[in-house]
Amino acid sequence: QPHTVHLYSYRGVRVYRAGIVWRPYMDWHPKDPAMGELFSQFLRHEKPDLVHFHSVQRLSASVVEAALRLNIPYFVTVHDAWWISDFQFLVGPQDRVYPEGHPDPFETIDLPEGLTLDESLARRTYLKRLLNQARRALVVSETFAAIYQKNGIENTSVNKNGIKPRT
Repeated sequence: QPHTVHLYSYRGVRVYRAGIVWRPYMDWHPKDPAMGELFSQFLRHEKPDLVHFHSVQRLSASVVEAALRLNIPYFVTVHDAWWISDFQFLVGPQDRVYPEGHPDPFETIDLPEGLTLDESLARRTYLKRLLNQARRALVVSETFAAIYQKNGIENTSVNKNGIKPRT
């Protein structure tokens, strides 16, 4: 069920699992106020010194906003374009590729069906504001960091994904 929490232990570690809302374009929506409130309750209960966010798309950035409201410092691992584009992988309708994201917020883009330019701009502005307030946006490559920087995210550090080879 959406906005319900299940608690269990895995290998001696306490795990919280939250139910999400299923809806059209579910990875596009920037906010879920009910999820933000649920995460605020979690933060007040656990009292972390720091939060590291990764893959918040279905939880929404409301969880990031909750940490910000409670003055808890946070890092965000950025491994796709969700924070800077309506298109998570920079590929829009009719397979149009946006290789640099959307450095010009008013460039003409082919929006997902049913979404407006105002909604797109509001979403990107909101997400960029939250990402720019992170201690760091941890980006998976130098190339991707350059794309994020072109899109107004200055607090990037490269933290490559992958497995280091054994020597």
